[in-house]
Amino acid sequence: MFPVPLLRDVRDVADGCEVVYEDVFASGRCRWLLADSINSADRHPGDAGAVRALVDRVCDDLLTAAEATGVSGRLEECVPDLYAERLDPGGRLDRWYTCPPRPAWVIDGQRLDLCDLASRTWVVNGRALGCGWPAALTGLRSVLAGHTRWATAITQGDVTEPNITDPLCWLDFEYAGRNALAGDVANFLWYLLGMGGWLVPAYQPEVYARTLRIPLPPAAVPLIDRLRVTARYVEIDCTWRVGVGRHAALAALLRRLAGDLGTVLSPAGDVAAALRPFLVVRVLGVIPLRQLSGPHAMACLAKITELSCPALTLPGWCVAVPAAPPSAAGAGCCGPAVPSATVAENLPEEHHDRPSPRSADHPRR
Repeated sequence: MFPVPLLRDVRDVADGCEVVYEDVFASGRCRWLLADSINSADRHPGDAGAVRALVDRVCDDLLTAAEATGVSGRLEECVPDLYAERLDPGGRLDRWYTCPPRPAWVIDGQRLDLCDLASRTWVVNGRALGCGWPAALTGLRSVLAGHTRWATAITQGDVTEPNITDPLCWLDFEYAGRNALAGDVANFLWYLLGMGGWLVPAYQPEVYARTLRIPLPPAAVPLIDRLRVTARYVEIDCTWRVGVGRHAALAALLRRLAGDLGTVLSPAGDVAAALRPFLVVRVLGVIPLRQLSGPHAMACLAKITELSCPALTLPGWCVAVPAAPPSAAGAGCCGPAVPSATVAENLPEEHHDRPSPRSADHPRR
């Protein structure tokens, strides 16, 4: 059903068995990873059509899996690693965010941890969204409880840019089996939006360098235009900049989610609601936010807060600005990124009772 590497051998080893697959690059069957194709299109916009076509093929394979093996199943019947086990008491999310020492960041000279942020209202790109933490975390265990039912199918289970080749072949079967389709799509969406072109090269540069065929630096990264934390508010303005190729990949996935893939994912029609809890787990559960700079962690928490907004739309959550292709001078291999942000100093305490006004030349996004 899915195009996969040829199985070469199964060997007994001391702690189990070793499965040997074809090297699809050495055999000439595949040339690049999806991540490489996106990076190429970022620099050569004429290649964006090939990126869209590859994303369409990924969506086609998910639809084929749903048609052949799809059922409405309980989450506890799915591969547990990426969601259920991370949400378990004492699991990854507890260890990273609720057990001491909790993550903390220094912003405008203030040391702020998650408890400090819990009582503050988030104002994201000029819109007051309410409190995003810890409400976003505390509700996940009930929404993604084992007895909850989801559209499921037998899939590869880890739909990310490094696990998809060009031409299409699926790699890495650690999480293969019955999976929630919403989890697969949320994984893919967040990787395209936040992981592959920003967080992985910035905070896991060694992983990025050894995974991609040609680990070029991202063509563009999100820009925090303004970040201000007061006694009552977290105010952040962020321009989500991406390269042309990444923008094409996102647009292709969103188009399918507005059509056939969205219909299979959420027969009731609310695709955003189906993806919301899985997206929160992806944002929190892959790279711990404590490793991020203060501005970058606030940008991720702002994304989570947006997910809690009843008026959420996927196109609105995924708004991204395509950047011009980078110059040839920036075509080297990727290294650690320097956090970019413009952080305003806090006003005196007597002015902290309401969000600060936005300047006339700072448009809403």
